[in-house]
Amino acid sequence: MPHVKNNISRKVLVAPLDWGLGHATRCIPLIRSLLQDGNQVFLAGSGPSGHLLRSEFPQLPYTEIPTHTIKYARSRTGFRWTILQQIPALWRQIQAEKKWLHDFLLQHPIDQVISDNRYGLHHPTTHNILLTHQLGLKSGVSPIVDRVLQSMLIRLLKNFQEVWVPDQADEPTLSGELGHPTYTPPVPVHYIGPLTRFTPTNQATISNKITIVLSGPEPQRTLLEEKCMRELNEWKGDVTLIRGLPVGGKRIDTPAHWQVFDHLPVAALQQEIEEAEWVIARCGYSTLMDLHVLSKKAILIPTPGQPEQEYLASWLSDKNQWHCLDQQDDLLATMNRSPLQKINGNFTKR
Repeated sequence: MPHVKNNISRKVLVAPLDWGLGHATRCIPLIRSLLQDGNQVFLAGSGPSGHLLRSEFPQLPYTEIPTHTIKYARSRTGFRWTILQQIPALWRQIQAEKKWLHDFLLQHPIDQVISDNRYGLHHPTTHNILLTHQLGLKSGVSPIVDRVLQSMLIRLLKNFQEVWVPDQADEPTLSGELGHPTYTPPVPVHYIGPLTRFTPTNQATISNKITIVLSGPEPQRTLLEEKCMRELNEWKGDVTLIRGLPVGGKRIDTPAHWQVFDHLPVAALQQEIEEAEWVIARCGYSTLMDLHVLSKKAILIPTPGQPEQEYLASWLSDKNQWHCLDQQDDLLATMNRSPLQKINGNFTKR
């Protein structure tokens, strides 16, 4: 990734978006790199993603950002329209982030702001970097809506001095047209490679186990959890369910051969993933980066109605990278009918 140190220690604010945990998890290796370079790092966030940052870096100063709680629908069509209807509220959230940063800088002079998809976190007195894999937007509604949203994004990008995209500049890429748009962005773009909190060990013994890694917003997180519990009840091997919740979530009843965790530290989560025959997860971009670096066989289920994840599922299925399903597809039938095998570092259907 681009270096943020020029022979001096900088004060850097890192602030990920709080839509699920993915934005926070991909900031973890970035924060580690900043600290290794001798920078003084400040963290800001909200909700479960903020809790994750505090648990990973308890020694760093952390500040809560007031946030708008995004509302999600249960259906594919409802999801898209629910998000579009909230654009005015999201715009107000951007203005609230600008005010928050102004007030924060009065107490904490900062040299550099690294914002993961928080478009209001920029200031004239700081060097402002946006971390995102979405330079090309897909609404899933119509090309006209895509163009309107794209023009809004370009306007927001102009507030930053740089954009960092966690992907390769050239093929093979993970983000496709999302991170490699057809237009020329109005600010310099740096492709810094996939960001993952994991370091492959290549020492795990793979067992007849499924590891389910849940993430993302409600109610879709719970709907996928219920689907996995219902359809994998007859699986004869072990099952580990990581619920993607803050520690202390509501208990659920599962068979005796299931292990259930609300959340796991990085090392324990990596071990559960590496030891699994199958990983089942959402098609969030941070999840894709984690699975990519670990070279894991996986079934990916995009959040219904979330155009970004549906595009990534289609893009990666066409490349035979992973096996992607709709939420209504049967999990066990898919694993029995269309297993994947690793060939020359890539997964393909047998």
